[in-house]
Amino acid sequence: MAESRLEAVEVTKVFGDVTALDRVSLTLAPGEIHGLVGHNGAGKSTLLRVFAGVLRPERGHLRISGRDVSFEGPADAIGAGVSTVYQELSLLPQLTIVENTFLGAELTSAGILKRRAMEQETRQLLERFELDIDPLTKLADLGIALRQLVEIAVAVHRNMRFLLLDEPAASLEIAQVQRLFEWLRNLAQREKVGILLIGHKLNEMLAVSDRITALIDGRVALSNSVNALTRADLIAAITGKVSLQEVSKAAGPGQQTTIAGHEKPALVVRRLQTVHLPNVDLTARAGRVLGLYGLVGSGRSRFLRSLIV
Repeated sequence: MAESRLEAVEVTKVFGDVTALDRVSLTLAPGEIHGLVGHNGAGKSTLLRVFAGVLRPERGHLRISGRDVSFEGPADAIGAGVSTVYQELSLLPQLTIVENTFLGAELTSAGILKRRAMEQETRQLLERFELDIDPLTKLADLGIALRQLVEIAVAVHRNMRFLLLDEPAASLEIAQVQRLFEWLRNLAQREKVGILLIGHKLNEMLAVSDRITALIDGRVALSNSVNALTRADLIAAITGKVSLQEVSKAAGPGQQTTIAGHEKPALVVRRLQTVHLPNVDLTARAGRVLGLYGLVGSGRSRFLRSLIV
């Protein structure tokens, strides 16, 4: 339902002369996994930190349950049911799962810790998410994949309604990634948690997400249901080569898609031919770094020399 959604409405965030987010709007619904993709510096982590209460936008606002909200800090976001798990996990490795679960919210009676009650509640939390781990285990004794799942479970324990994940699969192996995504799907469907998931691997994002938004240079380039998108659509949006006609065609009848304009090319090379280079095409845009990759002898240096000679 619209009233229970987490929304960014025309959010703009500026750092000095750099506009990190430019009128970005995004909606996260309960039970939905919303993928967020884009090149490095596109604004993904900045948007996540605005949702998390770490950053405050210069313009625009957030909305929860149909009401405008303003977070003074991460504690306000957590209190509103918005929890964030960053790439650098925030739970304390030298504490046990129980201690991390109740950190800052310990159960007491007459000033004495209710250790048994906290252990039992943590055990039930782990069982609820099918994590076969002793709650008295220290975080440092778990592998990175399990630590990540425990951190998400602890976030749920804090009455979370919306979960923000910053590239949770970046340091995991293939089998661990598959388990994580199955776990997230179950979490979204069973607990009706809205999950905002940042990722770089487009195949994975298409496989796990219900909806995907692509950012480019701080603007929304593309936002649609995964059923109406292909990997080629996402690549085109992220690289700035997407056209409004192409996006409308991909969306299909009755689908809504947003698209941002892109800077004019600073350098365009079309069908460049030399003795060593057949038909090279390249487009470079102002304010962006374009990588040129190839094995030794592939023609990288020859190509660059041909541009300045």
